[in-house]
Amino acid sequence: MVSDECTLLKQFKSGEREAFDRLFKMYAPQLGYFCLRLVRQEDAEEIVQETFIKLWETRDKIKVELNFNTYITTIAKNLIYDMFRKKLVEQRYYQKFQSLIQEQLAVENELFRKNLQEVMFDSINKLSEQQREVMMLKCKGFNNDEIAELLGISKRTVEAHLNKAYKKLRQDLGEVRYYLLFFTFLLN
Repeated sequence: MVSDECTLLKQFKSGEREAFDRLFKMYAPQLGYFCLRLVRQEDAEEIVQETFIKLWETRDKIKVELNFNTYITTIAKNLIYDMFRKKLVEQRYYQKFQSLIQEQLAVENELFRKNLQEVMFDSINKLSEQQREVMMLKCKGFNNDEIAELLGISKRTVEAHLNKAYKKLRQDLGEVRYYLLFFTFLLN
């Protein structure tokens, strides 16, 4: 170790701010380059800063006779390891959290869908028998011609029953809720 560097480290160790500034100017660029090989630029900059903060906080423990470059590189390496460990833990928790959220949303969606179907069936059950029968066949995917043939009535009668049923459902459920329920019911 060069005697100037040894003197500088002794001054730094005794708490001289100027010595810290000089060490920073001497070692920060190469430490930054070292960190950039391992992490992104933002993280590298943070690691360099954290290294020098840690260095300042533990300056009284520095052994002047050791290779200072190796010493600060070791601090930076440990900080990078800590960062990787922290990110790994965060990622695991994030994945677990995402999984829990997806499960919760699936349960809520299923409950919402079942509730919508229940409300729709309750409203359909309030219709007259003919309207209810036509409506249930329509909800099962039959077209008007097929419904007419199945029930032995004309296509116009099917259309009339459907129009009356839609009107009653709209009144019973309210306009927006009617469309929401009806399309949700048809899509399932």
